[in-house]
Amino acid sequence: MTNVAGRFVAVEWLGAVFGAAGALVLSWDASWSKWGWAGFLVSNMFLIALGIRKRLWGFLLMQIVFLYTSINGIAHYF
Repeated sequence: MTNVAGRFVAVEWLGAVFGAAGALVLSWDASWSKWGWAGFLVSNMFLIALGIRKRLWGFLLMQIVFLYTSINGIAHYF
């Protein structure tokens, strides 16, 4: 595995971990659950980078839409 490939494996995992953490935090319906939107935002940024690098255009489009929903969530809950 080249160094660049290794970095994008890390990007994939970071995107997955932040996305899962965002979903868990948001689902708890606590006063601090709004921070789940921030987890989603970080996840979107990692996964957008992955989609661009790997030329996964459908995946990239989905992440751009999810980025919009993350920003919308942050704007409404903070």
